[in-house]
Amino acid sequence: METQTDNTQNQASSEAPAKTPAQLLQEVERKVFGSTALDAAQDHLGKVMQICTANEIDPVFNFDTEADLPQNYGLAIIPLTERVEGHGNVTKGIAVAAIPDFEALVDTAEGAAWIAKQVTDNMLRQVATACKSKDGQLNSIPFSIIDFSTSSRASGLAGFNHVASLYVKALKAKGLKLISKALLRQILASSAFAEQQYPRLPQENWVAVLNSMIAHAAKDSIDVTGLRHWINTRDTETVDMGDVDLSDIDSLV
Repeated sequence: METQTDNTQNQASSEAPAKTPAQLLQEVERKVFGSTALDAAQDHLGKVMQICTANEIDPVFNFDTEADLPQNYGLAIIPLTERVEGHGNVTKGIAVAAIPDFEALVDTAEGAAWIAKQVTDNMLRQVATACKSKDGQLNSIPFSIIDFSTSSRASGLAGFNHVASLYVKALKAKGLKLISKALLRQILASSAFAEQQYPRLPQENWVAVLNSMIAHAAKDSIDVTGLRHWINTRDTETVDMGDVDLSDIDSLV
């Protein structure tokens, strides 16, 4: 007969292990708090600072932490990442920035001119990207305001970006501890790459992830064209997995 002690032990063994400080650091996301949400910003910053302390990281600040923030300034939490082969972008540090509200930028001549330049440069990049043909087929070239202001017109990643962090978290909970947003993107876009990274996982699993992403993003009225495109093309996307000769590495650096 199962005793109370057995039940307690079974329950303890079924509980998920506590996350390490390093794992918590990788889960810190970029967040921006406007000047009217500084109380929430301070609460969130306190949690991030605890994670930094546990990882022996000194956050970088762009302002005097002993002084009051200027009027119409909010706070931003910015993970500082480095690209690590096989793991994508890995957070190595944290920056905490005081940044002016959008309205404060628009109210100055310098701020308005800077915004205008950023928007114009972005529109030019969108047109240039759309005009680059692939397999002889031109992408739809943006023209209307809606075309330019919808991110999926430029990258096709609106649906993926909308839900990726949720799926990275879920996949880590399922045991894929080294998965990242960048790595997941490559896995979903190419069956060959997925096979290289996780050879023991059937490709049907990644297709199921794609279908689930499509359902979640579509429910929030987010464009899922890019995700559907991956389902149709991931089996044809190749990855060069040939041997690499590093004997001449000295001549390349």
